[in-house]
Parts: sequence; structure tokens; C-alpha cells
Amino acid sequence: MSSLRDVLYLTLRQQIALVKNKSISSFELCKAYLDKIHTINKQYNCFISIDDKAVLKQARFIDRKIVNNNLTKLPLLGIPISIKDTIHTKDIPTTFGSIVYKNFIPKEDAVSVYRIKKKGGIILGKTNTPEFAFGAVCENKILGATLNPWDSHLSSGGSSGGSAAAVTLGVSPVSLGTDYGGSVRTPAAFCGCVGLRPTPGRIPNIHKYNAWKWLSTEGILARNAKDAFYFLQSISGSHISDPFSHFDLWPSKTKNIKYAYTLNFNGAYQVDPEIKKLWNKTISILKKNISPLSQAQPDVSEADRTFKTLRSFNAWMHYQEFIKKYKKNLTKSFCWNVEQGKKITSLQLKTAESNQHQIFKNFAHFFQEYDILIIPSTSVLPFSNDQKNVTKINGVKTNSIIDYLACTYFISLVGFPCVSIPTPFKFNNLPFGIQLVAKPYHEKLLMEVSNNLERHGFKFCQPQID
Repeated sequence: MSSLRDVLYLTLRQQIALVKNKSISSFELCKAYLDKIHTINKQYNCFISIDDKAVLKQARFIDRKIVNNNLTKLPLLGIPISIKDTIHTKDIPTTFGSIVYKNFIPKEDAVSVYRIKKKGGIILGKTNTPEFAFGAVCENKILGATLNPWDSHLSSGGSSGGSAAAVTLGVSPVSLGTDYGGSVRTPAAFCGCVGLRPTPGRIPNIHKYNAWKWLSTEGILARNAKDAFYFLQSISGSHISDPFSHFDLWPSKTKNIKYAYTLNFNGAYQVDPEIKKLWNKTISILKKNISPLSQAQPDVSEADRTFKTLRSFNAWMHYQEFIKKYKKNLTKSFCWNVEQGKKITSLQLKTAESNQHQIFKNFAHFFQEYDILIIPSTSVLPFSNDQKNVTKINGVKTNSIIDYLACTYFISLVGFPCVSIPTPFKFNNLPFGIQLVAKPYHEKLLMEVSNNLERHGFKFCQPQID
């Protein structure tokens, strides 16, 4: 390789190997990332906060330990990793994308962040997010909008857009994000990288308002599925405070994999014509490279109403007092999202919970016959940062500003793991992604299938930037 800049786009595992065998130092690697961040961050707004001094201090510490051969078995040794700014980082500001929390510094790390540090990783910085991760555009009053690496006029996606853009632009090898209704997968598709939403509990979360609510989970942005899976395994595992984290098996399947695909679950949501064209091209190439591949889908009746009800109720329960206290300082989008839950009746809530159970059973029954379900990652292409919300899809007016996420939140509703991967096809140079969905805890199968498809062109491509 000609320079350290070339190292920045190597895989996570390659970078770890270089540090472990002392081909480069952690200090050199971190310094190269920081230099590139300071070169492009003012243009793209990937990071809300970076502390060069703290990053390089930790890198020097790691390097001293490596010289003494004390840390070479740590799986994330000396690697700088970015964290979405909704995830708690001890002694590092965690703003949640809100001016209300602009100076908030947590007293403890999230479990995932603690494990990154314990495994030898270094916290590179905090990536941009819309306020409290609610929003179609990755922007806030602190930093502004994160720009799409393929077209700086367009959205990088909500709400882990800062993480997706950072990975795509080569200023972070992997990034930790969050995914509620598609907040890892949508930015991954918009930016052309990989976005993994694991089974809830794979990455324990002790900062949820209710331990039994699992629609949201932390997820991973990476440039290939192997890196995402490697990172997931490095930070996963049981935690006493997360009841969904105690199953730690990694089942897989390498032979006789049965695939199904659906554009929109038999008309359950709209997709734009450009997405349909890209989808048809994608299915054509998939049919040549994987089999058996059947057009089929589980029954998602009431999934749309069910997700919206549960999401709104959870948001209201979590943030209602916060809204009352700080509303004048909060964004309209965040307030709208939260206040939808104010109208939810107990009957509506219990009906939604019952429907969620039935839809889960529909998926479980479907996956007795199939191993992988393939669907689009988005129903629209990246849109202008000035647009703020998606109000029409396929020429049809939306009922809600989150309707464009139905293709992702249907999967969130049932808690099945899924990964968004880039396809070989673009529209006006904009990337297009597909989701692979598997049974709960089958992330290893998702990695294996993604890795196979990568050999057929379903892989990350580096954007050309100024």
C-alpha cells in the first residue's frame, strides 16, 4: 500500500492484523483517521464530537502494551471505532442530537462501549443523529445535516446517518448505531454500506426505559458483512440487566438454504418506480446466483398499524415529561413523533400487542419453510436534505411521515435479525440496498449469505469525493 491513507479502507480484520503484527501502530492508525476526519468533517458533518488528545493517548497506551506482547489476543486491539451520539459514553459528551443535552457527559458507558474498550478498541468520536434518533434527515440544531457521500445535496438517512457516512467515507472502520424502525438499515442503503440489525439482546442495552421493550436495538455499520459480524461477536454476550441477552448460541446453515423474496409483502406498502426498477434488476441477478429462490412472504396484516401504535406508545411513555419541560427547545419532528402516543388508548395498546404476537407467529411459520427472506432496504431513493420528510411514495400521499420505513419496521416489529447490503445497481449514481432477513439468532447465516453475494457484486464501493 502506498500510504496510511490506503489503510483506512482496509477491512476491520485487516487493520487489526496490521496493528497486532506491528506493521502499523495504533497511534499511526488513529492519527490517520483523525487527520481525514478533520479534512472532510466540516463538509459532511459525520461527527458531533471528537477528542484527538484522548484518542491518541489511548492509542499510545495500546502501543506500549503491544510492545510487551500483553494485549495481542484482544479482538479489537488498537482500532478506533465511532459511536452514534445516542449511546452512552463515559467521560465523553452524549448529546442525543439535542441542544438540551449538549453538555451531558454520562457517568457510565453503555454495555457495548464498555466491551469495545475491554476488547482493546478506542472510542474515536460520536457520530451525528437527528434529535433522540427521530427523523428522516440526519440533522440537529448542534451540527446540521450529515451529507450523503454519493451526493452532498441528499440525505444520508435517519437516524444513524452519521455512522453510515463515516464508514462509507473511510473515517471509521466500523460504527455502532441504533435501529428502531430502520435507523441502521436505511442509512446503510442510502450511503452504500452494510447495516446489521441483530436479534434484540445480542448487544445488551441497560439504558432502555423498559427492559422488556425490544423494538429498538443497537446495530452495526460496516463496509462488509464479515466485519459487521466480527464486531457483533466482539461485543455480544449476556448481561444481567438485559433479559433478552441471555441466549448466546450462534446457529447456522451452509447447505440447502431456501430463499424467498418480496418487493412489498403483496402490496402492504408503496415503493417508488425507481426502486421497483432496481429491485427487478436485483432479482434477475439473484436468480442466476442463488437457488432455490421463490416469490413468497409471511402475512403482515395489521403490521403497519401495530408498529405505529407500539412505537408511539413507547415514545410517549419515555419522553412525555421531557416534552413538557423542554418543548420550546426541541425539534418539531421529535415532538410530533412523541405526541402521537398521547392518543393511544389501553384497548389500542392491547390490540397492538396481540397483533404483534400473531405477526411474529406468521414469520416463525414462514421461516419453517424458508431460511432467508429478501426485501428492499428502502422504498425511496435518497432525498434532499431540504425535504425533511417523505410525504409521497409512488405518487401516493403517505398517511404518516414514517410510512417510507415500512419495509424496515415490519422486520423490527417481529425482532428477526437482518442485514442491509449494497447491490451492484445504482440509479443516477445513488446506491440501492436489499435486506436479508433470517430466523432469530441466525446472524452467522446472514454473514455467510452476504459474503457469498459479495462475490457476485453485492459489495461496498468507495465513493469519489473531493
